[in-house]
Amino acid sequence: QRCVHEMIFDNMNGAEFPLKATLKFKKLSPVLKIETEGSAEFPIECGVYVPGVEESEEIGKITEEMFFYDAPLKESVQGGTDYLKSKGGAIRTFNIDPAWEKTQIMVWSKDVGKKSFKTNIEVLQGPNNQKQHINLRCGGSTQPYHAVIDTPGSGWMIRCNSKKFLEDGKFEIAVGPYGDSASYDADGDVVMGGFGR
Repeated sequence: QRCVHEMIFDNMNGAEFPLKATLKFKKLSPVLKIETEGSAEFPIECGVYVPGVEESEEIGKITEEMFFYDAPLKESVQGGTDYLKSKGGAIRTFNIDPAWEKTQIMVWSKDVGKKSFKTNIEVLQGPNNQKQHINLRCGGSTQPYHAVIDTPGSGWMIRCNSKKFLEDGKFEIAVGPYGDSASYDADGDVVMGGFGR
């Protein structure tokens, strides 16, 4: 059996920060396996929806054509020389607009190498306060990964890196708002470092 997508998801509070993801499979007979490593006191609740052919094409058009190529934040991420010896690939950081109640991310290698990719995606609020951690491996050029995460309030940041080698570890990540943006007043923010405004 060949595993096309693999995601290890670590979340501080699944009820407060749920993950909504879209996976694209080749036209085979895909099987989706979902399990938890936690004890019985920490169960996981999951819903899976398989759209029809027309709806699947519409979802692909929205995520791949309308969002990915027009996203307000987009970077390419290159692999490194040896990830296991702390010589991993490039690290990219995105500061999230405080008006974005929900943020969508899409990872794809279609235009920069057309190979599979491995990445760590961290969702932080404040300095090194990791709310979510996604360890992701995807088929790449034909099978992008798209997710929507909750980012209410200010101080949010998304950080990712490539866990593959220099020769075949390049991919692109696009970040943007999902749905309507909220009104935001910066006067309520805490200012750190004594520099004031």
